[in-house]
Amino acid sequence: MRYEWMIDVLSDLARFAEENRMPDLVQRLEEARLVAELEIARREQEAPVGDGLTEL
Repeated sequence: MRYEWMIDVLSDLARFAEENRMPDLVQRLEEARLVAELEIARREQEAPVGDGLTEL
């Protein structure tokens, strides 16, 4: 998965927020992670790797 780094970053941020007692931020980061997973899956179905889209 070429966007796996994005999921990792969101998970790391959520873990940090949880360790620092920021429950609202944890919830929003988990929601963002789920949205990212859905959008990444959709994008990968529509445009396979090597399609010329910009990768970060």
